[in-house]
Amino acid sequence: LRKDLAGRDITEYLAVLLRKRGFNFVTGAEVDIVRRIKEEYGYIALDVEKEAALPELPIERRYELPDGQVITMGRERYEGPEILFHPSLVGLESDGLHMMLYNSISKCDIDLRTDLYKNIVLSGGCSMLPGLGYRLRKEL
Repeated sequence: LRKDLAGRDITEYLAVLLRKRGFNFVTGAEVDIVRRIKEEYGYIALDVEKEAALPELPIERRYELPDGQVITMGRERYEGPEILFHPSLVGLESDGLHMMLYNSISKCDIDLRTDLYKNIVLSGGCSMLPGLGYRLRKEL
């Protein structure tokens, strides 16, 4: 199975979330800033509902833009990457990463499934997001 959802999509969705906070990133250079913000501050929440219930202050991070303006990011830090688990957030009708893994392994011989679950290898840029491995383990 293949999912056409990657870091670029997370960056675009993060730009949308930041736009809701009043920060407009539209040019190529500005989108590159959003990519850097994602790489530096983005993470995968282990439990999104618990994370959303917490006060935003402990997770807030400040980022200084090249023009000296400072933006503050809170829940956007984990809401952007959440599209890996809930593609419907960006209008895609497909399973999240965890369900794709589960469905793929479920199609294999039952005797192999335990070994397959024990040997999942994450690669690519999105695999560098803190918390991804823990979240996949929890979801699977």
